[in-house]
Amino acid sequence: NHTPRWKTGFSLHLFRKTTVFRRAAALAACLIALLFIGGSWVFMTPTAFISIDINPSLELGIDRFNRIVSIRGYNEDGEELAGSLDIRFMDYDAALVSLLDSQELESYLSPDALITFTVAGDSEAQYNEIFECVESCADRRSDIQCHSGDMSEMQNAHEAGLSFGKYRAYLILKEFDSSVTPDDIRDLTMRELYDLIDSYSDSSESENISSADSCSGSADQENRS
Repeated sequence: NHTPRWKTGFSLHLFRKTTVFRRAAALAACLIALLFIGGSWVFMTPTAFISIDINPSLELGIDRFNRIVSIRGYNEDGEELAGSLDIRFMDYDAALVSLLDSQELESYLSPDALITFTVAGDSEAQYNEIFECVESCADRRSDIQCHSGDMSEMQNAHEAGLSFGKYRAYLILKEFDSSVTPDDIRDLTMRELYDLIDSYSDSSESENISSADSCSGSADQENRS
């Protein structure tokens, strides 16, 4: 018994067609997976950050679609606060309102507490938009200060174990006292830190005034001579 040629040819054609279809389906599946992975990478990659510091220090990572995609604490209180917040994937403006109204944040606020918002970003347009938002939040409360951060300093801040908002204040303090280290200010509240900066600033201004008065007195003495 011999199989008719037309049946053999049909079977071979069907096998080749099935093989091509399977390869095409596999290729399509790979492309879909790559698109999904690529889309997830774009979605989950922060392009801007808000450092929120009281003594809890935490950073909110914001993607190009203005959603919160990361929440990271930079001290024990910051890690505890970050773990208690349910703001991931919220738009950052709604997330900030939710955070400021939360009981979790309120528990860290003493009567003289200072909250600082420090903004940094890759895109100037996104940075400006976020900074306007945090300024709007600050306008509604007397205990918030807004500052501009620097993405290039963020790596140094993280290597020091500080949020970039607290690191910015550390750099200001270091201009007055070069012996200060990150460990010296790590556990200070932002109120304590900025009060320390103000005390150095006031002392420096007093010294400048005294120096100017001394110079003026010397000049007067020379004129009388």
